[in-house]
Amino acid sequence: MKSSLFGNMSANVVKDEEAPAYFSQRAIWVFSILFSVLFGSILMSMNLSKTESKKGVTTVVVFGVIYTALVIWLLNSIKANSGATFVLNGAGAMIMQYFFWDKHIGADTLYRAKPVWIPSIIGAVIMALFIWASVYGGQ
Repeated sequence: MKSSLFGNMSANVVKDEEAPAYFSQRAIWVFSILFSVLFGSILMSMNLSKTESKKGVTTVVVFGVIYTALVIWLLNSIKANSGATFVLNGAGAMIMQYFFWDKHIGADTLYRAKPVWIPSIIGAVIMALFIWASVYGGQ
């Protein structure tokens, strides 16, 4: 089953204890769109570090840093709203899907989905700190 933007992102998730445990494709997409491509790239790098070859671990994080910096610069330059942020983060998630997941893990790889509670809590805390800083930072 080839993974795709419009395909079933949970099609390769199995309960087999022998299958490798990765953060799911859906989790990486959601974290990339809601928090940033940098956050999604960290989850992806954790997955890549569990593969036999470990290829792309550093590259995906570097991609996440550069892509996120470019998105911030672009959005500040054009004074765009949050809708543009979600679209650009979705594009970054699509790039990671194709160039990192499909190439290094494999579009047809069966895997167990790792729980996302800890990344969710970390993401929520970071977002809360950013919101707090934006509200109280100007005073």
